[in-house]
Amino acid sequence: FLRGSKFTHRCLDPSVCFHGQGEGLCFRATRDIPAGEIPTISYLGWMARCGTPRRRGLLVSSKGFDCRCDDLLLSPIDTAC
Repeated sequence: FLRGSKFTHRCLDPSVCFHGQGEGLCFRATRDIPAGEIPTISYLGWMARCGTPRRRGLLVSSKGFDCRCDDLLLSPIDTAC
């Protein structure tokens, strides 16, 4: 958890994904990350595919912060959320 908490959040286009592996986490790049780009993860997982108001509400209620990532204005269709 400690290493994962150091990543910057990005809702829809993170450069890194993670999953549980034993008692820890495994991090993997989802695309080539250019030198100098800050690696990002989505704190919401599959729930990030909700519309912007729902994403922001989930982040405030579950993570305690108001999202201001680059995806803030992108709002995919709110489906299973």
